[in-house]
Amino acid sequence: MSKLLLTAFFIGASYSITSAYAQDEPLKTRFELSIHECREAGDFIKNAALSRDNGITREFFIQKIEDDLIVIKSYPAEMRWFAKDDYREGLLLGAAKRVFDEPTSAIRHQIMFIDSCMQSPDWRLRT
Repeated sequence: MSKLLLTAFFIGASYSITSAYAQDEPLKTRFELSIHECREAGDFIKNAALSRDNGITREFFIQKIEDDLIVIKSYPAEMRWFAKDDYREGLLLGAAKRVFDEPTSAIRHQIMFIDSCMQSPDWRLRT
């Protein structure tokens, strides 16, 4: 998977900005996760497992994601698709690591990711 494809994956057109994180931190912005974002990120995790099945090593794959996250942080959070904050980065990176550390089927990894994404305090059902 090329760096360009990974970078393009993280930068997207979803710009849902909502209220502040907490009343005592009014300057921080919270970004809601939509079912669409959870599904697309789930596809990414499924493809990570398929890449693993086709010989991509954990070291290579995780290094690419970490490198891309560094580049992605140069864009304003509003312009990023999934990795808008540390929480989301951790959610995606943690799932990618589990693909290699706890191998199971690609579909199972996808389902587990979508479930964890929808359990996020930032998840909201939107149409």
